[in-house]
Amino acid sequence: MAVRRTKAEREADKADAYEQLRDMLERSTPRDREGRPTMYVTCLHVARSGMSRAIVARLVVDGEIRDVSEYVSDLIGDPIHPVGGVRVTGCGMDMGFHLVSTVAHYLYREDRPGWAVDPTKSAHYLIAHRWQS
Repeated sequence: MAVRRTKAEREADKADAYEQLRDMLERSTPRDREGRPTMYVTCLHVARSGMSRAIVARLVVDGEIRDVSEYVSDLIGDPIHPVGGVRVTGCGMDMGFHLVSTVAHYLYREDRPGWAVDPTKSAHYLIAHRWQS
C-alpha cells in the first residue's frame, strides 16, 4: 500500500522532480533532428479494460540509462503502478506521447508565454518520445 503524503510533501517532491528532470533533459542524449531530447517509454502492463497502462519513462543521461518514472509521477501527479512505471489512464491515442507531452507541458509552459492563445508556441512538443519494447 502506498504511503500517504501531506500536501506539503507532495509539493516538495514536485519541485524536486521539476529541477531533476530539467537538469537531466539538458544533459540527455541522443537528440532528434530538431535538437529535442528524447524520452524513451515502455508499456509494462495494460488493464483488461484497456483504460489504463503502466508506462516506464527513461532518459539517457551522461551515457547511462535512467528510469525517471518516479520523477514523472511526482511532477504530473499520476501514481506509480504496482508493476512499476507511471499509471496512465485513457485510451484511443498514443499514451506514451500523452505522458511525454504532459511532462513537457509541466516543465516548459512558463518558458512559452502565449501557448494557450497560439498553438505554435505549445510546450507539448519540446521533448521527443520513442517506444521501446
